[in-house]
Amino acid sequence: TALMVDSRFVAPRTPVEEKLAAIWTEVLDLKSVGIHDNFFEVGGDSILSLNLVIRTEKAFGKKVPLDTLLRQPTIAQLATIFEKPIDRSIWSPLVAIQPHGDRLPFYCVHEISGEVIGMQKLVRYLGPDQPFYGLRARGLDGEEDPHHSIKEMAAYYIEHMRNVQSNGPYCVGGLSYGSAVALEIAQQLLAQGQEVGLLAIFDHIAPLADVNNRGGRALVIGRVLRNFPGWLPTFIRRGPTEMAARLNRKIVRNGITTLSRLGLLDAAALSIRPADIYDYEKKLPEDRRQLIDTHYEALARYRPQAYPGRVTLFINRIRSLLDTRDLEGSWQLLAPGRVDVKSLPGMHENWAYEPYVQEAAEIIRECLDQVQRHQK
Repeated sequence: TALMVDSRFVAPRTPVEEKLAAIWTEVLDLKSVGIHDNFFEVGGDSILSLNLVIRTEKAFGKKVPLDTLLRQPTIAQLATIFEKPIDRSIWSPLVAIQPHGDRLPFYCVHEISGEVIGMQKLVRYLGPDQPFYGLRARGLDGEEDPHHSIKEMAAYYIEHMRNVQSNGPYCVGGLSYGSAVALEIAQQLLAQGQEVGLLAIFDHIAPLADVNNRGGRALVIGRVLRNFPGWLPTFIRRGPTEMAARLNRKIVRNGITTLSRLGLLDAAALSIRPADIYDYEKKLPEDRRQLIDTHYEALARYRPQAYPGRVTLFINRIRSLLDTRDLEGSWQLLAPGRVDVKSLPGMHENWAYEPYVQEAAEIIRECLDQVQRHQK
């Protein structure tokens, strides 16, 4: 079913706007799009936004940070960018998705691609009084070398967080891969004598070298069976094309992990790059794939210390069929007896989108409220 675009439809007026509109309609699978339509209101999400930026970079020969879509999400706004040089001097890892409000800010670390796109609706439901900052990876601008160490990455982000908030308590969270970085940020803040009010981990396993090898084949198979009842209805609701694409993605990404845990596959022996698992359709340009590989290598080398504070672990209610990880158990190893588990609606990749995002925001807001009340 085609999505409705803005009723105040305004057609492209310039060659740049026409070129952008052609890219948008193809990426969003729409018949037409107006120059004032908001990308995220007419069907755009984190995956489509990445595809859009890649297509745009190829069409115009100019790199544009992905988070530009957060601040300028219409064709009319984006067109102005391609009519003038990009000021690299103002690039920062800190993205002010919602800088207003007098509450404690929440800092959200990027996932493996380094981007923080896709949080707009969550931030809207959190309320206009809740400041929300995304942390994006160094190297996305194509100018600087990416971080090769989780500890260096965390120190770099803390430096920029301090420009917004000089003292704690700090509220920080990590999306998927970003959970390891968020953990290290919390560790370093505590070492500096700062208070960490909230360490939020969004549906990801703890960064421990041997945690994925815990449990035998029977336990792995049991977890697949555990996931089946919740996974099947969601899978069936998708159309045949999307079902096939999703199954292919999960076989490549989760399947390799599961087969490795069962001792049936050696990904290293097959020369499977980390970016191959993440970018199953091979659509990312090589510089983005190298960034992903660098992040995976940094994670593989990271050896976290026991965390003395509390961890708030958000686990999605619907698990992918081949997701055999023990998320709570892994974090209990790092913070024994100090893990608070919260249930989030939806799946790992869609909880921040409709129809789940409002409930998710209410759950997260309550956690932030608790920190806010404690501060008072």
